Amino acid sequence: MMVALTIEARFPMGEFNAHGADGGPEWPPAPARLLSALLAAAHRGAVGIAQVESLFSLAPPVVTTPASGARDVGFRRWVPANDNVDLSDDDPCWDVSPTYSFMENVSKAPERGTLVGTGQDDVVRWVFPDHGPVGEDDMRILQEVASRVEYLGRPTSPVVLTVVRGEAEAPADHERWEPDSHGPVELRVGSPELLRALNDREEQRRRSRFTGAHPSLAVRPTARYQWDGAVAGDVVVPRLARRLLEGAVLYRVREAHVLAADAPLVLGQVRDALGRVEWMLPVLGADGRGRDRLQVLRAVLVRGGERASVLSVATRGGVARMGAAEPGSMTSLPRVMRALCSGGERWTTLVPTDVDRDRLEEAVIAAAARSGCRVLEAVLHDDPVGEIGVPADELGTSRHVTMVVKGSPSTPLVLGDVMMMPVGAAVAVNPRRPSG
Repeated sequence: MMVALTIEARFPMGEFNAHGADGGPEWPPAPARLLSALLAAAHRGAVGIAQVESLFSLAPPVVTTPASGARDVGFRRWVPANDNVDLSDDDPCWDVSPTYSFMENVSKAPERGTLVGTGQDDVVRWVFPDHGPVGEDDMRILQEVASRVEYLGRPTSPVVLTVVRGEAEAPADHERWEPDSHGPVELRVGSPELLRALNDREEQRRRSRFTGAHPSLAVRPTARYQWDGAVAGDVVVPRLARRLLEGAVLYRVREAHVLAADAPLVLGQVRDALGRVEWMLPVLGADGRGRDRLQVLRAVLVRGGERASVLSVATRGGVARMGAAEPGSMTSLPRVMRALCSGGERWTTLVPTDVDRDRLEEAVIAAAARSGCRVLEAVLHDDPVGEIGVPADELGTSRHVTMVVKGSPSTPLVLGDVMMMPVGAAVAVNPRRPSG
């Protein structure tokens, strides 16, 4: 008889700090991250190794998550990595010699993560539906191993894990991530190949004579997931974001930097190349920090129109190429879509639009009507009002538009063919990791 097994995670500090594949905050916590942490805890305690290893052979779990938000800091931490251990005869103590480093010391990427609640229902759950029979001894051993796991991402976000027999039911307002070979979201998962790779890496680390040895992991299996939101009261939590991503194409910028100020220029060329589109969303982020911090264009998400493998667009810095990709290839994108689908009364543009004052009323009424709401007020202005956005060009005619609506929009507002954002929504994606 097949029995489900549920592993629950609570984050007592109210945050989960870990990077996804694109350098943005990972959410939900990947099943592979959970299994890797359990395996390490089993080896440290020399108990439960067989029970944990059996989890790597299971099908990808269903994941449910509570409400969450993005977290970002602007500093890095220096980390010694792969430094030679000096065993000189004239020094009775082993010493770390930075002079003869096997590899350079590294500076970890700025700490990014996800804010979660600390209430009774703020629990992340991984449900393995086909675990098989689980005896009392196995449950006790798995719980003992889980209690040794201190964190899943960075040590700054401790975790408390609990193992439950059966399928623990999540609250109705939690988001649900289900394995689906045609789903738009890609998560790292466990597999027998990953288990062998983790064991091989640990053996390399054991034999190494370098402090902070961190051999690369060649095997990183993934599975596609269908992402479903939930309805809590009269607030639409992004169930519709899944529908928005279906059929959309993400054109990712291949060059290191395309300034966000070039976004209006790029959108016009994308429109010309693809023909009539349903909507476009400029995906903006930031690189650098302090005075060197730059707003950059990471990608353009497009629904409708023709599909192109590669787009070449002119920018003020030269010609940039944008390659077509599945939306699931950018792990920050689901968070951005959740923010766009969170609703609200005030909506604003991310980039300046060509709507002039004479046509403003007609344009905003049409945008609101498509989303099932009514316009109360609309204004033109030069500076963006969101956390990220492109200021209007002083020499151009394009302006930002902010509008107040009555009623809950059934979909994000689209002005012309460019998606707007709720004022206050966190829609910036994070910088790429140094490895790209």
